Amino acid sequence: MNRNFIKPLTLAVFAVTLLLASAAPPFGWSARAQQTSDVRKVKTKVVPEYPDLARKLKIKGIARVQVTITAQGAVSEVKELGGNPVLLQSLVQAVKQWKYEPAKSESVIEVKYEFI
Repeated sequence: MNRNFIKPLTLAVFAVTLLLASAAPPFGWSARAQQTSDVRKVKTKVVPEYPDLARKLKIKGIARVQVTITAQGAVSEVKELGGNPVLLQSLVQAVKQWKYEPAKSESVIEVKYEFI
């Protein structure tokens, strides 16, 4: 590849990164969780950690997962539905630790978590 082409390309990538970073909020991070169904109540909830990489890159957004809950209240499966992969992984790790109130049968719910 031509050396004269690499330098302008590097500068362009840097400029775009800088523009995207300036649109992100300052380091006053917070988050909101929303369960899209009131079928099961959470007894124990672990709050997803804002990943260091997301903090450094000022990534924000919504992560969505589908959670399968056993009749006893344990999370048996977490399916990724959407969101930034860095944020999504944090939500998956947290939701796997959640405990719900017992019910007559297994439940499937969607959990949305907004990293802001």
